[in-house]
Amino acid sequence: MGVLEHWSVDFYDFTVPDQLRNDPDVLRFGRLHERAARNGARHGTPVILSPSGRPNHRVNLFFREEKMAASEPGTWRRYAYTLIVWFDFLDAIGRSWDDATVRDVEAFKDWRLTDLRNEERIRATSFDTDRAGLNSFYSWASKRYGTGQHRDVPLLDQRRDRAAAQAAQHLTIIERHRDSATEDGRGIA
Repeated sequence: MGVLEHWSVDFYDFTVPDQLRNDPDVLRFGRLHERAARNGARHGTPVILSPSGRPNHRVNLFFREEKMAASEPGTWRRYAYTLIVWFDFLDAIGRSWDDATVRDVEAFKDWRLTDLRNEERIRATSFDTDRAGLNSFYSWASKRYGTGQHRDVPLLDQRRDRAAAQAAQHLTIIERHRDSATEDGRGIA
């Protein structure tokens, strides 16, 4: 397995033949799809890979237990992509997911929404998916692994952030109106 630059995600696809079915190193563990199903995977279940190229078993268990196991594949995809962006962010600041703090979450939010160094900034309303994914993951991880660090990651205030997003959207509309009025020579009185 090669080394990757970042965290990545793949998804079980039980509709295609197991491509590793003839690999002797894999055969000793049994048929991949059958083994995955016995371990709680379904078609579409995410498999998160660390930058080493190896699955992170502690993280991947999240998608196979409790309410996430019964979630729709679309939810799995959104949360999996949130987690790999979060894990990459944590790697960049030298922290692991199980040592994340309130400050890290705040810095992540700032980076996702406003940091000009982030070329893939998102809208505040899109951050709601990040928030939901992180809250769900850390709520599960706190129960599953029982470490105190997970309790340091806050359940973020959705109402305050939604109000801020609406205010930002309103300002954007005002700015667009001002810009278009200035362009056509009307100006703003």
